[in-house]
Amino acid sequence: MPFDDDNVQLLFKKIRSGIFPIPETLNPSVVDLLQKMLTVDPVRRATIKDIREHDWFKINLPDYLFPKQCEESTNIIDLDAIQEVCEKFGVTESEMHDALLVNDRHDQLVIAYHLIIDNKRIWNEARKVEIADFFAASSPPHSAFLSLA
Repeated sequence: MPFDDDNVQLLFKKIRSGIFPIPETLNPSVVDLLQKMLTVDPVRRATIKDIREHDWFKINLPDYLFPKQCEESTNIIDLDAIQEVCEKFGVTESEMHDALLVNDRHDQLVIAYHLIIDNKRIWNEARKVEIADFFAASSPPHSAFLSLA
């Protein structure tokens, strides 16, 4: 943890000052990101968007954690997700459709629907990676084919 102290008053003082030790073993890119995230001034502090766009954050990050723009803006309704929400919340499909049309971000039906959609997308992307990894790991090396000739 960047801020640590047994004395709560001293701990808060350290947090407010924004001064913290940085291990020398850390990659300079990580240090840059941490300093931006832990900036005391909230106006200058890194936003979630800044963090997600930082070079270090994107290293070896699975694609399924970054949905494609077209997936986020799609207007296609997932009927299975609607049925699942209806069953869990005891509402009709008509009520569910109405909630989606209003698209109130705070409506529990809309939130549940989007969580189900997101979970499906993440699962599908992770599954694609697993399948690709399986075939990459089980394929014989290219040189094996050359020795057969």
